[in-house]
Amino acid sequence: MLALLGAETNVSAARISPEDIRAGKLKGFDVVMFTGGTGSGQARALGETGRGEVKKFVEQGGGQPVFEASVESKGSAKAERVIVSKQGDKYSAQREGEPSIYELDARSVEDLEKAATDVKEAAPEPKKKK
Repeated sequence: MLALLGAETNVSAARISPEDIRAGKLKGFDVVMFTGGTGSGQARALGETGRGEVKKFVEQGGGQPVFEASVESKGSAKAERVIVSKQGDKYSAQREGEPSIYELDARSVEDLEKAATDVKEAAPEPKKKK
């Protein structure tokens, strides 16, 4: 399977070990495939930590997290954590603790990233005269 995928010009394929998965290295992948063997054997090889990493990968829709934001709705004191991920040229967002994944306009995300990098530290307030 790896050789077939690697032969495609628009696909980069790599083998990842259970140790790599347990170490959180799924973050750099868009897709993960478990081929051969049995599900129970693969689950044993991954261990509880690895299975948790796979679950997190699936819940986040794959892709690479781009940034996290804390969002507060107007008139609400409740702040929500939102994770924005990129998979290929597509962006998605997911609220912490919710299964829904929202597709985002790439231009809007890129504009937001640029605006965030342009934020400067506020100048110190001038000292008050006595």
